Amino acid sequence: MLTEGVKKKLQETKPERNKNIGRLIYKLYRYFVSWQEEKCPDKYLYKIKPSHVALLANINVYGGNNKELAQRASVSKQAMSKLLNEIEKEGIVEIERDKDDCRSNNIELTDKGAELLISMWEINHLMVEDFEKHLGTAKTQLFLELLSELVDSIGYCGPKDKETENLG
Repeated sequence: MLTEGVKKKLQETKPERNKNIGRLIYKLYRYFVSWQEEKCPDKYLYKIKPSHVALLANINVYGGNNKELAQRASVSKQAMSKLLNEIEKEGIVEIERDKDDCRSNNIELTDKGAELLISMWEINHLMVEDFEKHLGTAKTQLFLELLSELVDSIGYCGPKDKETENLG
């Protein structure tokens, strides 16, 4: 049972709860997922986890290797290897041993992976249009600029290992 003092403190925080960052990020994430499933069912091609989105957003047309992708996605090499294995099983990427460096793998998108990446960008544009309906163009652009600036300022935000510590 809560004491009266604790109840009073909880009541005092009530106006601030709507601006709780964790709550807002979670609600935005849930909105994005449900919006995407409702508005773009044909584009929701595969069972994609948020971590897969981070990986796919960091693969370029020419592919890359595990170390590069881990750096770009701000995850450890071990976490990247796990993600790559998951999406390789879905046929989204191909992983081949590097001919010049047998310790490294080359990762390339398959046609299925490229189609998924294109769909993700189409969904992103549709989501921006949806935000513009709610906020207007100027506020949406400001939101995206501030969010991008914050993410860039925060930088690396995942578990570091010896390989990724010196990457940036």
